[in-house]
Amino acid sequence: SSITFLELKQFRRTGKKGFVTRDWLDSGVSNSPYRYIMVEDVDLDGKPDIVFPQENMVYRNYGNFEFDPKPLLESPPALSVIDSALLVDLDLDGKREYVVCLRGIGVLVFEQHRKTGAYSRKPKIIWEPKTLYGAVSLTAGDINSDGLPDLFIGQNVESHTRGVLPKPYYDANDGLSSYLLMNRGRLKFREMSKETGLAERSNRRNRVASIADINGDGLQDLLMSSNFSGVDVYSSSESDLLAGVADDWLESPQMFGSTQLIADFDRDGALDIFVGGAASEVGRRMSAMGSHREGFEESEAIRPVVARGSRLWRGGENGFSLFEDGGVFERAGWVWSGIDIDFNNDGYLDLYLNNGNISRATAKNYDEIFWRHDLYDIEGEEIQDMLRFFGENDPGKMFSEDEYSWAPYQKNRLLANFGESGFVDIAYLMGVSLEVDGRAGVSEDFNIDGKPDLIVLESDLVEEKIQVRILENDLVGVGNWVGVQLQPAPDHSVIGATTRVFGEDYESARVNARGQIRNSQTSSFMRFGIGELDSIDRIEITWSDGQATVLSNPAINQYHAVKAGQK
Repeated sequence: SSITFLELKQFRRTGKKGFVTRDWLDSGVSNSPYRYIMVEDVDLDGKPDIVFPQENMVYRNYGNFEFDPKPLLESPPALSVIDSALLVDLDLDGKREYVVCLRGIGVLVFEQHRKTGAYSRKPKIIWEPKTLYGAVSLTAGDINSDGLPDLFIGQNVESHTRGVLPKPYYDANDGLSSYLLMNRGRLKFREMSKETGLAERSNRRNRVASIADINGDGLQDLLMSSNFSGVDVYSSSESDLLAGVADDWLESPQMFGSTQLIADFDRDGALDIFVGGAASEVGRRMSAMGSHREGFEESEAIRPVVARGSRLWRGGENGFSLFEDGGVFERAGWVWSGIDIDFNNDGYLDLYLNNGNISRATAKNYDEIFWRHDLYDIEGEEIQDMLRFFGENDPGKMFSEDEYSWAPYQKNRLLANFGESGFVDIAYLMGVSLEVDGRAGVSEDFNIDGKPDLIVLESDLVEEKIQVRILENDLVGVGNWVGVQLQPAPDHSVIGATTRVFGEDYESARVNARGQIRNSQTSSFMRFGIGELDSIDRIEITWSDGQATVLSNPAINQYHAVKAGQK
């Protein structure tokens, strides 16, 4: 017997690690103040700061990875019930408001003091729904093209909560309601989800959502990724406000969605869609071997699609096409957060994937039970019988007593983008294949050297520890780059702006969207690797109101500050 290789590629690397790991902050697992990460230049000094809403701290960036913690709010609310947060200029006065979703209370807005810039004013409660108990998804954008950023709030209910599993597992709409708060000016909002295409699927188990002009028609769209359903896309027109278009735009959107990115991965100037989620070897294996029970034909037919996990749809003139990744995303694991990062500035966005779900003191995997039993039981049993069963056989108790883990001990991935040749996992070669459960993360150039770094949140359930790590990009010989910092200004919004860079045989796009990465918010720095180019023709910024700013022949290897709506 013999094995024949039709093609074999081997990747090697010598020298020091590409990233230097800095173990920065840590806490216990229960009520950790580091469960949610925000990155933004809070004081507009040209350096990205780090905010932990549940700690009420902003870590001011003083350069060279030196951060000085200061309270963000003078009079904070109950920090442990903050489920999501956002910095955004809602009233277009040129100053960013601080928006928080408080579990069981409502949506609060904190304004900056006009003279000091401090968030010292009494908050305004802009929305008090009856049920706000899982508002982990928060984003902003101008949905109705009136120039004002609106707010979308999505809620998530985890599996087995109170013994309930969704039915069907691939198209669930049984969670808590999502809310669309339309901005009427002067920090007044009206909830309008029932008057849009969201109404039919407003109870998704939503984990992330973003507002951006995804298809380049000049109107802001809404992209949602949810557990037990997958990807929903809503697009507006002159006659419809947020009509559901996922079935028309995307092939195979059904998945256990967890994180998403709107970015230009193939450098053609059109925005693509990456959605990360839970890939399951068990589910794929059952489909490959033809595992079947009578009466479950529909759920079994969709099983290989859901179990496939993360996927990428490339945008273009003819819409979006599912990228055939050669199994790279299938093998990527249970992805909690996907982070776009051009780590070597070659002009192609790479992917850093935070992996793992529940890693206890055993490698015994509950995923076997979930796919072989749970998903069949929810289809075939009465709801009361299911509630009774999971009341007696609670998976959470099994995890806490170390009887099972769920998708445990998965290494983080760094998928290097080789253009048309696809993606290759080089995390081990670069020193970033961490083997703890990832929970959040953001890519940002913290030391302003043009090389993007990473900040990641990791959970160690064995040691009962939450760890915040900064992975400093220490590569040498990287490509050239250029960046813009979109800064707030009166009467215009930076949210939803699309930035494009043009050079010789080069075009790439980035969008300033919020809510893309689970438990994280990204900044208004837009950075582009340009490889060996020693100059670029122009940078074009299209703001969400349709106005444009053009920077002709801008200097490279530096950031350019651009005010919203700048002529």
